[in-house]
Amino acid sequence: MEEKAKDFELLLPASGGWFQSGAGWVSFEPGSALLLAPDTPRRLPLGAAQAPIPAARLPENFEPPGPAGEPLRAARESGWLCLRPGEGERESLCGCLRALQTLGEGEYAGQAREHLALAALLLLERCRRRTLPVPPGRRRTGETLAAAALRLIGEGYAEELTLQGLAKKLYVSPSHLSRVLRRQTGRTFGQVLLLTRLRQAKGLLRDTGDLAIDIAVACGFSSAQHFCAAFKRESGMTPLQYRRACRGKMAADG
Repeated sequence: MEEKAKDFELLLPASGGWFQSGAGWVSFEPGSALLLAPDTPRRLPLGAAQAPIPAARLPENFEPPGPAGEPLRAARESGWLCLRPGEGERESLCGCLRALQTLGEGEYAGQAREHLALAALLLLERCRRRTLPVPPGRRRTGETLAAAALRLIGEGYAEELTLQGLAKKLYVSPSHLSRVLRRQTGRTFGQVLLLTRLRQAKGLLRDTGDLAIDIAVACGFSSAQHFCAAFKRESGMTPLQYRRACRGKMAADG
């Protein structure tokens, strides 16, 4: 049976499942948080996990500025937003929902509701920064998938990033992501990651006096030797030579 939400609705299902929205049937994993925009048709099929806490409604006209407003804007664009909170974030979200449900219509209820909604949205924004750039189930072009992958590489280059891990975050297969990256950028995932790390390293060599080993670690290289070899292969000079060249150019320009 179809129903329409009058306000934003935040759901914390007990387990994974499927729901039907304007974008069609969409899956969500255990531990997900679902933010549904106003007037978004949806139907939870029989056997789907129900929210352990009944849906708490956020005021339709409540639009906080800055980062806290991003989840609302993202949900409005697609009709819904699916995120995967960490354990601590999920516990905090549950607390916000419980508190929202217990509010009555007293003198300060409206103000308290907005404070709790703002706290929940800030938690969702923290999740959104490290979660899927486009909700799972929504169709993406190769261009938008590549852009999402490049954004995640730019954010996580210092970590132990793999094609399999990146594909999992983007809800696509590693082979599909590899093909899209090569088609859109002309490079493999490994080449894109290496060039991103080297670009960051060049900035540190130019703008700081950090040791090569510290720069290698900060940019995600396994060792200073690996960093120096990759740097020379790509730029034709060692990191020290690059730093000297940059300082010589700055001295000449100054």
